[in-house]
Amino acid sequence: MKHRILIHCSVLMIIITIASCTKDNSSSLNKNDVSGYGYFPINVGHYVIYNVDSIVYNPNLQYQRDTFHYKLKELIESTYIDNSGNLTERIERYVWDETNFVWNINNVWTSNRKQQDAEKIEDNVRYVKLAFPVKLNSTWNGNALNSLYPEWDYSYTQVDVPAKVATLSFDSTLTVLQLADSNFVYNHYAVEKYAKNVGMIYKELKYITDSIVGKVGFDLKMTIESYNK
Repeated sequence: MKHRILIHCSVLMIIITIASCTKDNSSSLNKNDVSGYGYFPINVGHYVIYNVDSIVYNPNLQYQRDTFHYKLKELIESTYIDNSGNLTERIERYVWDETNFVWNINNVWTSNRKQQDAEKIEDNVRYVKLAFPVKLNSTWNGNALNSLYPEWDYSYTQVDVPAKVATLSFDSTLTVLQLADSNFVYNHYAVEKYAKNVGMIYKELKYITDSIVGKVGFDLKMTIESYNK
């Protein structure tokens, strides 16, 4: 009888363990991802499509500015180990050809998600996009790993909040304020929003200076249209 009780207890413990594991596996990453790694996906095949609006200000242009609108897709095409031993994502960036209805590859970027941060190499310039663990009001130098720009103190102004961007709704998003420096001569502003399991869902980058002959600089906005996990 004693042996039977022990066997029954053992079986019961196994059933409870399996049920517990099943419940944990079915729960969302939002619950278990305490560091916030899910805000920067690295899985091959993941992509995000953006609507991009860009204005270039140049006094030498006929109307002193050019306006562009296009669709951009960022696809994690593959991963590899770089020379420093880090897992690296190859990001292929495509622009939609409205005439021929095809995606044409435009350029290739890379990224690294490490224990302490998420880095992205854009046109050979490495930026520290996110700092882990994700925490409201924490700050870091987004240009710590490049020498092309002065120090930009990135900070989390919102963390783990629901948000709607365009027609899409997200359960958990964060906002990174990268730059906010304006006066009567110039307007410099940069912000990015991320959603868990999706990545960047919105970007605004404004770098405009008022000169004697007119405005100089650019105003860029990227808004998510669709994505694939």
